[in-house]
Amino acid sequence: MTVSNHKLRKTAFWILSLGMSYYVALLPFQPPWLPASAGMMVAGIGWLISLTSNPRQLTINWPAAWVYLCLVLLYLSGLPTLDVPEYRQIMNTQVPFLFWGLPFVVYDEDFLRYSKTYLPNIFLASSIFSALVFIVYFIAIEISDPSIEYSKRSPYFFLPVHYLSLYYNVAIVLLLRQPCFIKKSFKIAAISVLIAAVILLASRIQWVVLLFILIIHFLSSKKFKTKKVLMYFMLLSVCVTLLYVFVPEVHRRMHETLDEVRSLKEVKNGKQTNHRKFIWKEALQLLSEVPITGYKPGLADKLLMERLSACDEKFWDGEKVYYLRDGFYNYHNQFLQSLAERGVGVVFLFLALLLPVFYGRNWLCTMMVLVIAFAMLTESILQRQAGVFLVATFLPMIVTLSTVRKKT
Repeated sequence: MTVSNHKLRKTAFWILSLGMSYYVALLPFQPPWLPASAGMMVAGIGWLISLTSNPRQLTINWPAAWVYLCLVLLYLSGLPTLDVPEYRQIMNTQVPFLFWGLPFVVYDEDFLRYSKTYLPNIFLASSIFSALVFIVYFIAIEISDPSIEYSKRSPYFFLPVHYLSLYYNVAIVLLLRQPCFIKKSFKIAAISVLIAAVILLASRIQWVVLLFILIIHFLSSKKFKTKKVLMYFMLLSVCVTLLYVFVPEVHRRMHETLDEVRSLKEVKNGKQTNHRKFIWKEALQLLSEVPITGYKPGLADKLLMERLSACDEKFWDGEKVYYLRDGFYNYHNQFLQSLAERGVGVVFLFLALLLPVFYGRNWLCTMMVLVIAFAMLTESILQRQAGVFLVATFLPMIVTLSTVRKKT
């Protein structure tokens, strides 16, 4: 290798590393004036330079390449055959994920060594700090104006609470399964901060995900000890009980959940069931009409709203009554969303995405995929940049780090 090639490769490595560091550091915050996507753009420049510096130094991770290929095919299967105005907005959120996973598919070995240590640690440090800021902000609201609805109790106004909770659960998975900079004596404190943040954010599906993470972690632990597991769950139960008693918003959300379960067939206690029930019902009706090809992105949402506009049911958002016809909703389920947009073929793509999990047989990779799958049950996460950020970059990253660690 010539000196100039060596310098070019080093430059590419540092540009790629800085871009990725910026991205994972800002992921749990996502301020609009410092977009996390800018980090991926910078990383992309470094990646392109690395391709030209010395191709022999590059390595392909085939499990990550498989994940990337499935994501590309998922996008290509949604290419519209109609001129749908809403498609331009969807393109802005979905096209970037065709590129953001590539640095973990074709990479420089120096970058991989850097990634295994620093990128997860940067994301963990940012997530813990983000959770601490949120908890302080939440307490301040609780003292000053406890009537404020839960979705407005986060200081990160441009990042919905469902996605913020998802990021914190991902951080918990990394803390439990990934070697990190936090000493064992402080790990419990860090996990407790993240758990408290997930509970206070009151995104109920993420409560289920949190419980799932803890159960799977302890059952799969090589040093499984019944007493230790019982101690952790007793501690978690005490924390949840205290939050239920002393935090009105958590108390209200738990009661709303009970009311929604009671009102699956009819209205109970003057409360309407979750609006997802109505959205999914109409979505299934749409799917039954064009199951093979789907309606293509943009048009699928438009047709759903045409059906929802006829819904006269009243809903309560914590502050006021609202009707579904007054808003604009996607399918609130990524699997239904993809089926409506792309047809039944996407079922095979989602199943194909699971193959690297079985290939690697790594608990970190398995838990990460299942956490994202849980999120997809109640949110169309690939319709928002917050979800695309996570899936497009973290899935190839986790698959690469898991499979490489297994081999070494």
